[in-house]
Amino acid sequence: MDVAEVVRTLFELFGRRELDQAVALFSETSEFQLPGSSAISGTYRGRAGVLEFWLRQIDLSAGSFRTRVLSLEPAGDQVVVDVDISAVLAGEPVSWRGAVSYRVSRGQIVHAT
Repeated sequence: MDVAEVVRTLFELFGRRELDQAVALFSETSEFQLPGSSAISGTYRGRAGVLEFWLRQIDLSAGSFRTRVLSLEPAGDQVVVDVDISAVLAGEPVSWRGAVSYRVSRGQIVHAT
């Protein structure tokens, strides 16, 4: 699987809530960093950390958290994903656009921010 395919597969699995298969695309020593001061900001380490991050997103949105990939831009071992995100938070529908950069090594995601 090339780097773009790894990340595309990640979003497909996450969208279907096949979280065990999705988190297996991360290395055991991966880091997922989400800057800022939100309820989910921080650095999540390893597969367990990434899974914790996803479960917090899903829990805080009462299961409504969704992503829609707009584009994937591979460059070497990295892929930048532009994504639309939507959720219901505190009873209010919200949406925003974001970009996430993934670094892939030997078919596994080793870093995301």
